[in-house]
Amino acid sequence: MMQHILLCGGSGTRLWPLSNQQTPKQLLTLFDGYSLLQLAFRRNRFACNKVMAIVNEQQSEIVQEQLMQAGAAAPVCLAEPVGRNTAAAIALAATSGASSAVEETTDKRNAHRTQASKHHMDATKTYSGEAKANPVQE
Repeated sequence: MMQHILLCGGSGTRLWPLSNQQTPKQLLTLFDGYSLLQLAFRRNRFACNKVMAIVNEQQSEIVQEQLMQAGAAAPVCLAEPVGRNTAAAIALAATSGASSAVEETTDKRNAHRTQASKHHMDATKTYSGEAKANPVQE
């Protein structure tokens, strides 16, 4: 199984006035009672046994709460003191001690499925079907 890394940073300016710094668009429950963050987690839960969210410090608690509501057993939130960019967030997740703890294995070939949490996908069944049909090869 893989570790799911969700990129959850955001300043809350793109969907203003609904979103703000504490609740950017990926944390708003706009889609049948789910947030974009929760939908991103649910899309990939079939392939990932663990989830880690890269968040800013202000959003850590709400991200963890939303992931648990969506069915994540023990989500790990890794808070960035200052947001940088996508590559820096992915590097932080892949090299952090929390990444090793989430994986709970000594296998050095751990796979990560990294996804931004702020995008909506209408074709979730198609996405999941393609991902299941083309798993990570060892």
